[in-house]
Amino acid sequence: MDISHYGIWTTLSTPSYQKVARPPRKIKKRTPLVLPFVRKTYQIVEKNNDIIRWDGEGRAILVVDRGQFAKKLLPSIFRHSTYGSFIRMANMYGFQKSNTVDGFDSFFHPFFKQNGM
Repeated sequence: MDISHYGIWTTLSTPSYQKVARPPRKIKKRTPLVLPFVRKTYQIVEKNNDIIRWDGEGRAILVVDRGQFAKKLLPSIFRHSTYGSFIRMANMYGFQKSNTVDGFDSFFHPFFKQNGM
């Protein structure tokens, strides 16, 4: 029995769609994403050495004057002027807070370094 006139073989042998070969995409070299909190914190550390500065090794930031930091710097960069809010945000982004022997607050993150951005 010849069933070729029913069109079964033609519909089974050819798909209803055709795969079109696409040229490979060009891979763009992307710069790493720097989150706004991290970028802004880096900027204020670089500009304000009398209120907030790098430690001697450039691996942590030191808040020298908490009052001036909360009063002058935080409102100009962030939407708040509360030192506690800054500490919470720093904790959220993985910074570790400690106190130095001088009584300053120190914030450390393994990837947040002076000349590192």
